Amino acid sequence: MFFLDCEASSLDETYSYPIEVAWGHVTTGIIRSYLINPTGIETWTDWDPAAQAVHGLSRGYLAEHGLPPWQVAEEVVRDLRGQEVYVTAAEDVGWVDELTIRTIGEVVPIDWMDAYHYLWQLAAKWEESLDVAEKAAWERLNAEGIYAHRAGNDVRYLMEVRRILLGG
Repeated sequence: MFFLDCEASSLDETYSYPIEVAWGHVTTGIIRSYLINPTGIETWTDWDPAAQAVHGLSRGYLAEHGLPPWQVAEEVVRDLRGQEVYVTAAEDVGWVDELTIRTIGEVVPIDWMDAYHYLWQLAAKWEESLDVAEKAAWERLNAEGIYAHRAGNDVRYLMEVRRILLGG
């Protein structure tokens, strides 16, 4: 079981594309996070300054520090093919599909699940408050200097909420 999150060029459903993707395995705790260099894909031109203000990543930074999209797509395929993957938004599924279709020509068969539905079920099972667990997770992570709106941090947050709900 994995949690996955993406950051994107914008929230435009038609033209946005992934610029960062991260996933974490809930058993091992290992999180893999990749910046994506969008300059090699000619259709990836959409850019929203408001989105940049949220995630803090510029196209220039991505061009300098990001990996080629095909390389990130191969990592996604290697780790997530056929796996149960929990996401907080349908857009994440679309961005992973955009990444893999555009670069390796396929939709990767992944069993996509709703992360919040799963966490809500855990909370109900253990008679815990999901709101309290979410607040506690961000308090712990913020104390470590980890903040929202970067893919790896958001995955770490989901894993922490799960750990709290399971009594960890």
